Amino acid sequence: MDLTIFELYVGKQCQIHLLDHVIFGTLVTVEDRWLKVEVKKSVEIINSEFVQNIKVITE
Repeated sequence: MDLTIFELYVGKQCQIHLLDHVIFGTLVTVEDRWLKVEVKKSVEIINSEFVQNIKVITE
């Protein structure tokens, strides 16, 4: 999978739809197939293969 598209969202507040839930947070880094997302009080590491949709919610 080409992760270049995810790199466009680094540093932006995003809504990320996964298979079974939605995450709201700031995309911090994209490495290999993993996305690091800062949410309110924690950091989540997400496998990019489970992302169905990603949307910027603020600019």
